[in-house]
Amino acid sequence: MDFFAGNYPETYEPYGDETFRRRYFSFRGRLNRNRYVARQILVWFVSLVSGPVLENYIYTAEPTPLPAPNVWESVFHWAGGTAYAASSVLPVAASYFTLSVFTFLYFLITIGCSLASVLLNIRRAHDRDHSGWYLLLCCIPLVNFVILFQLLFLRGTRGPNRFGPDPEDQPDRPLL
Repeated sequence: MDFFAGNYPETYEPYGDETFRRRYFSFRGRLNRNRYVARQILVWFVSLVSGPVLENYIYTAEPTPLPAPNVWESVFHWAGGTAYAASSVLPVAASYFTLSVFTFLYFLITIGCSLASVLLNIRRAHDRDHSGWYLLLCCIPLVNFVILFQLLFLRGTRGPNRFGPDPEDQPDRPLL
């Protein structure tokens, strides 16, 4: 596959950002600075907002107003468990089932945001003509600041590189 000569395989989609999954959960292709920063801000915003909201239901000392707590307790009783209100850590109106749902939802959002952030970093490294393995250098103190500076402030490779064509050549791609 010779990107420099403009020869692409038939299955290659040079600007495959038309779906949410390809925008945030793909490591193929390149991502320019503007889209990288906008998408990272969105991922960080989702992570920062969802954390405190869900933790409010998971770890609270006061009774939490849940939607129809008797319904949750009856569902939990029906499943063979015992709804319970524990010490000062667990909400009085919440059952084990409710807490596990909120905890699982919090876990899924955290894993999803972390994965999206890593994959966005890999695509941005591709724009700078580095492999995704290059980001392992972020484990070295002080080197991580240099890499972050490159990802945020330096322009990507002009023209095509080994990871695809220049994303600046297609201005109508979605920002978020």
